[in-house]
Amino acid sequence: MARIDIGLKPTSAHLAAPYNNVSVLTQTVHYINCNSDEARPMPNFKWMIGDVELKDAVVSETKNLDESKWSQTLTYTPMYKHANETLRCVIAHPTLEAGEVLEATMPLRFKDEVSIEIQFSF
Repeated sequence: MARIDIGLKPTSAHLAAPYNNVSVLTQTVHYINCNSDEARPMPNFKWMIGDVELKDAVVSETKNLDESKWSQTLTYTPMYKHANETLRCVIAHPTLEAGEVLEATMPLRFKDEVSIEIQFSF
C-alpha cells in the first residue's frame, strides 16, 4: 500500500525553556532552541535580531522531534549592540499563506558584569 504524506500547517513557534521567559542574559554563550509544532514537511528556520537576519549564525541541523515537531538551536553570544533589540526565530513553511508569519521572540536585555577591585592601604 502506498503512503501519501499530506502537508501539515505549523500551529506554533516557541522558544524552549528557559528562553521562553528570560528577561536578562549573562555575557556567556547561550544555546537557544526554537521549536515548531505540527509541521509537515520540515519548516525553514530563520534567526533575526530585529529586522536583520543573522546570516552567519551558528545553528544546529534541524531536528525532527517526532512526526511533526521540529527544533533548531542557535548558538548566541550576547553583543551590546543587540541590547534592547528582539531576537526572533521566524518559521517559513509551504502551507502558510503569503505574508503569514510564525515566530517566537525574546527581548534582549543584558546583565552588566562589572567587577570592582578595592585596595586598602594602611
